[in-house]
Amino acid sequence: MSKLEQTTWILTLSALNNVLEINPIFIDDNGKEYWKEDCHIFIANGNTITFPCAGLPKFVAVNGVDVTPTAFSSIKLGDEQVTGATVAAQNGDTVHAIFDWENPTSQWMHWFSEIKQFGLNSETGKKNQIKNGYRAFRHMRITKPGALPKLDISNLTSLNGMFLDSTFNVDISHWNTLPIANMGETFKNATKFNQDLSKWCVSKIGSSPGGFDDNTPAWTLPKPGWGTCPPRSVDGN
Repeated sequence: MSKLEQTTWILTLSALNNVLEINPIFIDDNGKEYWKEDCHIFIANGNTITFPCAGLPKFVAVNGVDVTPTAFSSIKLGDEQVTGATVAAQNGDTVHAIFDWENPTSQWMHWFSEIKQFGLNSETGKKNQIKNGYRAFRHMRITKPGALPKLDISNLTSLNGMFLDSTFNVDISHWNTLPIANMGETFKNATKFNQDLSKWCVSKIGSSPGGFDDNTPAWTLPKPGWGTCPPRSVDGN
């Protein structure tokens, strides 16, 4: 085999590995393998990344290069100390990270312009989920819908403050809200949001929750019919 043929073979094999994901993206101390589909994937906007998780992410890569997050000072929640993590990234950088998405310290999620993929929720073992809805997307500033419209929230029971202070306008009308019993302040101060949520199932919430749509001047389309669960067609419409 000539040198040119060897080089071509190596490049072809490398490309094939990327397509087929032959190798895991990360292996933890217990030998558990994680793959690209287990990652939350973001497009950074230049602000310092502050991950919505308690403690440090298992894995972080910026533009395909593994990076070590910096832990910031722990915050006391009740009797528990919670440590957060940050990473620097430039506008347009692609960030892969493995962590359970929750925001117990109410950090601002203003550091990404798009969520390309929601990854693994280790509690349920399912992908395309977050762990906790409480202020999960607080102060979010996305410019593209990305993966948000198809996020699986069937494991959640509360959307309390989920989009507090966020600037976004994405169609999330197809979310499965049947299990949700708390929507207090879900869209409070989401000043650009304007979507038809009349098909949301809110049978567990009898009346408009406190602060649900406070200061949402752009919202003129129908809102949930409290205490109802509108029928959907087979395709979810």
